Amino acid sequence: MKRYQTNMDLAAVRTQIWARLTLDLKRIVISPAFGLLIAGSIYLFWTFANNTGSFGDRGIEPVTRLLVKELYNPSLLFIVLTASIFASELVWGDTDRRIHELIDVTPSGTWVYVLPKLAVICFATMTFVLVGSAVGLVAQAAKGYPLFEVGKIALWLWLPLALSVFQFSALALFCHCVTPNKIWGWVLYFMLAIGVSLVADLMGFGHVLLDYGLIESVPLSDFNGQAHFWRNAAWLQLHWTLIACMSVLGAVLMWRRGVEQRFKPRLAALPMV
Repeated sequence: MKRYQTNMDLAAVRTQIWARLTLDLKRIVISPAFGLLIAGSIYLFWTFANNTGSFGDRGIEPVTRLLVKELYNPSLLFIVLTASIFASELVWGDTDRRIHELIDVTPSGTWVYVLPKLAVICFATMTFVLVGSAVGLVAQAAKGYPLFEVGKIALWLWLPLALSVFQFSALALFCHCVTPNKIWGWVLYFMLAIGVSLVADLMGFGHVLLDYGLIESVPLSDFNGQAHFWRNAAWLQLHWTLIACMSVLGAVLMWRRGVEQRFKPRLAALPMV
């Protein structure tokens, strides 16, 4: 029997990636859950941003460094939650619709499926960070503070949270790729993202290297910015980013093709095993 081989040039690969990217992006953006999450985030961010400038009975100016501190924790909360929500929808969406076998037989490399999904998860999750920043600027304007320091917000909030978005998105994608169903993907994700840290703290050997994706708080100053304190946070971000890259590689290797959902057969099918 003659064996046929499909030659995939750069143009064909680019077309496949763009098709998967637009399909996955539409699946997330037009879903009702995305709109509800945006509405809920606006309410939550407004609640936190409206506290900027409150200090007991006295009021202080809602400067940018206070706004960043108020927005950081709710932004990180949305990142942790929505990364798994979007990952579960994109990884298991075709299976839920019973079209995964038709898609899996297409002559595409596994990374053509994984990388567009990772990009869409990062984009959708980062949207909440940008929405929170916009709500924060509106809160500053409502309090009569006219100085909008978008550059500082980008450096102090968007940059570290963009790395957190990638880290948690990669972890969520990996967890849903290696597990046999959506529920176990959620369980594994929260075990690695939160559970390890909680158990370590309860047992008395908690460490910053066990808190996935979390970094030490960086003091902010109107005079010196982050000063030299950003260096420790940068090393931690590098540490978690490298682990996230390993998670992406694991997702590519363990991506399911066809009807086989079990972990051991897919692990045994890897070239290096």
